[in-house]
Amino acid sequence: MSDKGLWVAIIWNIKHAVELIIKTTGLNIDQEYLGTHNLKILLEDLEAKMGGRWTAVTKNRLKKVVKKYYRSAIFTGRKIVSVEDMKNDIFRYTNNHAKTNIDFSVFDKITRRDITVIEKDLKFLEDLFFTAEHDL
Repeated sequence: MSDKGLWVAIIWNIKHAVELIIKTTGLNIDQEYLGTHNLKILLEDLEAKMGGRWTAVTKNRLKKVVKKYYRSAIFTGRKIVSVEDMKNDIFRYTNNHAKTNIDFSVFDKITRRDITVIEKDLKFLEDLFFTAEHDL
């Protein structure tokens, strides 16, 4: 892909979707909205709210997916940024809270397999969201 800037927007939207799915699932459980963008805090809150409603496999998979996007380690073995995206704003603003830059060279090495993995992550999150929504 020649327009690496488009990947920045795509990644931010995926990261934002992860955040919103976690927030909305938690909101559906107890009508309590957390205003933070910190995926680590949001995941810990959702875990507490879900309690025993999840299988260990689902909980572990969600942790793995959230950690991957929280750390911006979306493409296996290639880091796009050098720090965790605590405020979920690195891909949203060039003047972000983390004061870090995006390694645009990573986008030169994106493969179809990378895209397939992202699609699977999104499908998992979608399924989790709709399953949790119906089970609450």
